[in-house]
Amino acid sequence: MVKRETKEELKPLLYVAQPELPQAKLKVQQSFVLKGKQMNNKDDFSDVELKTEPIEEEKPIEVKEKKSWKKKPFREMSIEEKVYFMINKPHYIPKVECRIQTIHDLLIGYITGYENNEVLVKVSSNLTEMKIPIVEIESIQMAGI
Repeated sequence: MVKRETKEELKPLLYVAQPELPQAKLKVQQSFVLKGKQMNNKDDFSDVELKTEPIEEEKPIEVKEKKSWKKKPFREMSIEEKVYFMINKPHYIPKVECRIQTIHDLLIGYITGYENNEVLVKVSSNLTEMKIPIVEIESIQMAGI
């Protein structure tokens, strides 16, 4: 005699705790839209009355020319551009410590302002602001990044 295997006999011998869920029914798209051929409806527009409105004279618009500002790497900026950048830096750049090489010495601190051709620097070692003439500055480098 040949023994027939049924689904019940083919079940695994080791059971894993799984809930018996009914098979999921797939939702298939049941409707769709076809675009028809476009027809020339020029005849339909002939019945519509055209409204005319008086045209007002246009006032001349003053066009202000914007200065074309290019993004430059910090290294390629002039000393004055670097000072303006450090004072008006974008919001996403944190307060950055700078190495400022002058004719006399090297200062490490934060650039806080620029008035009358003098750069205000808050030196890390003194915690006081120093005024340095911009003519005396040889180079500015970011130290904190």
